Amino acid sequence: MVQKKVGCQVAEINTAVFDLNKAMEDAAKMGWKEFRRFTSPEPPVQAHVANAKMGDNEVYLTVMASTEEGSPIDRFLKKRGEGIFSITLFCDDLDDVIKRWKAAGVEFVIEKPWELKGHQLLGKTFKRSRVTWSKPKGPAHGLVFELWQHEE
Repeated sequence: MVQKKVGCQVAEINTAVFDLNKAMEDAAKMGWKEFRRFTSPEPPVQAHVANAKMGDNEVYLTVMASTEEGSPIDRFLKKRGEGIFSITLFCDDLDDVIKRWKAAGVEFVIEKPWELKGHQLLGKTFKRSRVTWSKPKGPAHGLVFELWQHEE
């Protein structure tokens, strides 16, 4: 039996910080160029967000500071301090990745991926996007993965 290859590529490294302005000043000193800043007040994000890139690299740095007490970023910072919050992967076949990861014991924050129409992400607008998040338990060994599938 031929096993289907399921492609995912790293798109963003998402970090949680206490002070977004200070973090972006420090990132700029290291060569990261900020290209977008926004607030995402809706769950599950609830954060002030900045995106940056370095050179021609297609993996972006996303820096997030909590907008409110009890948000996922706030809980993360209180428990672990600043650091990598999650890794964003763009997947060719999200349903197959979810199926494989569940079989491996990965749990998800939401069982059915959210669907968005006309979603804008990293300078692109997609006709249809779907997203879900893994929980950091078990086979994820403390990492949260944000899994996306986009249709242009």
